[in-house]
This record gives sequence, C-alpha cells and structure tokens, in this order.
Amino acid sequence: MKKLFLFFFVINSCLLFAQNDNDTFGKNSILLKNLRLNIQANVLQRFSLNDALGKKEFNLDNTFSAGLEFVFQYNGNMDYGVGAFYQSPTSIDSTLGKIGMIPIYAFIDFPLIENGYFPIKFSAQFGYAFLSAKDGLEKVNNGIYHAFGITTVISKYFQLKFLYAYNYGKVKLDSYEYSLRKENLTLALYYKF
Repeated sequence: MKKLFLFFFVINSCLLFAQNDNDTFGKNSILLKNLRLNIQANVLQRFSLNDALGKKEFNLDNTFSAGLEFVFQYNGNMDYGVGAFYQSPTSIDSTLGKIGMIPIYAFIDFPLIENGYFPIKFSAQFGYAFLSAKDGLEKVNNGIYHAFGITTVISKYFQLKFLYAYNYGKVKLDSYEYSLRKENLTLALYYKF
C-alpha cells in the first residue's frame, strides 16, 4: 500500500510541477481531462458460499483497492462514465483460501443536494467482476458487480464516496462447487485532474 501511495504522490507531483497554470493543464490534456483516480478501503466484508445443502458465511479481512474512472458530465451536474479497480486478495478464514477481484463497471453520480459548500450525489455502479482465487479456492465463473451509495465533493479535485458493494460468481472448494456472494462497505477517495 505504501508503494501505491508513493506512486500517486510522484505522478501528482510531476504533473503539478510540469505546468505553469494548474487549471489549464487538465483542461488541455485529452487523457487527463476526464480521468479520475481512486483509493478505496473495503471494510465490513462478508463472504457467503451457497449450494444445495445450505449457506456458509464468513467475515473477511479489510482490504485496499486502487482504480481509475473516465468521467463525463451531463447538464453540468450529473456525472457518468466507466471505471475499473483492483481489489487486493483477502483471506477467507485461514483454511479456505484467498479471493480478490477486478470489477469493470459503468457508473452514474446523480445530484441529490446541490449545495455550493457540501453537495451530495447518489452514486450507482453496475458491471462485471473478474475474480481471482488462490490457496485452496478455485474460480469457476466470474460474476456481476454492483454498488450503491453517496458521494460528496470535498473540493474541485477531491471527492469522497461511501458505497455498499456486492459481487457474485462461482468457486470450487474441496471439489464442491458453490455460488458466492461477497459484500462490503467501501470508503473511497477520488482525485480528478
């Protein structure tokens, strides 16, 4: 995680020092104009395995994620676009293995409270998550990803999101196949150039 923070710090420093006017660089850059980076903390994670015999539930360790989004505006207030992030693998109990994911999604941020000092938006994400499983757990199928929550704009460059996310898929454990559902609370800090 320290390497990730160092990477964002170095990239941001280079971009800020390489320009004379901070406001015009992002507007003139085709790539950075619509790019939004994020760092996420995934907490209160639960994992359930379902088969014909019943349901098994597990708590997961907290994890971090990093991602990017391409953002576009509609009518000056509503944001929409596409994004992806990498969630580092986390342990499912000490004996079951580890699971991680890379969701690719479409999103919308719809304004709820248009206050100049503290605007709040409803956020929704819907897409497909590519699962990674190891240490005893085998991936069978990837699955749907969706998240809902709120976004608040801290400044021109920073946003804070609170999302409740769900992932689905199929895994194999000890030669038995299970449908999985993973859910977590995501606290994310977004940076827009």
